[in-house]
Amino acid sequence: MSSPDRMEMLARAIRSIMDAMDEMDRREQAQAAQIQQHEEQVREWERQHEQWMQAYEGWIRGHHEWLRWHNQRIEELREQDRQHGERVRDVLNVIAEIQADIARLDAAS
Repeated sequence: MSSPDRMEMLARAIRSIMDAMDEMDRREQAQAAQIQQHEEQVREWERQHEQWMQAYEGWIRGHHEWLRWHNQRIEELREQDRQHGERVRDVLNVIAEIQADIARLDAAS
């Protein structure tokens, strides 16, 4: 093989290597862009997830507060019911005393 042929073959090999390196660079850039896009999507998902979690935690706090208020109200109503029961018993005792007094007065007359 002549020297010019070898030089031509060497030049083609160098061009082929350069083309391959250019292709590798293009693929690396495309892959880097995809990685960046995925990272941005993950960050956006994390941001949305955090917002959702904060909203959910707020809803849970509100629900617990609502339950506390209703439980407190139930306790207040139970106490009122207990007091009302005591008053009814007191009134019934007075009525029983009045009936006993009436019976004594009837028996005495």
